[in-house]
Amino acid sequence: MPINRLWRTYIDYYRRGIGTIALEFAMDKARSADKTNMVLWVFEENLNAIKFYEKCGFAPDGASKIYNFGKEMNCIRMRRSLI
Repeated sequence: MPINRLWRTYIDYYRRGIGTIALEFAMDKARSADKTNMVLWVFEENLNAIKFYEKCGFAPDGASKIYNFGKEMNCIRMRRSLI
């Protein structure tokens, strides 16, 4: 799929609940595997994603790391209890 098509598909379905459904599915799978916590990494600059994850019950836990994609980008770890 060409990038412009992929991007357009993303735009067409943005803010329609698909991300929430996918995240809930992942959390249900983790619970069924007897996991009690879920963690994820998000780019510190991605404020929309951070707000989304906070809405879904995740909170920063203080951990961070830097990824280098030709440009250094700081990521923060977010955590949520599944109990």
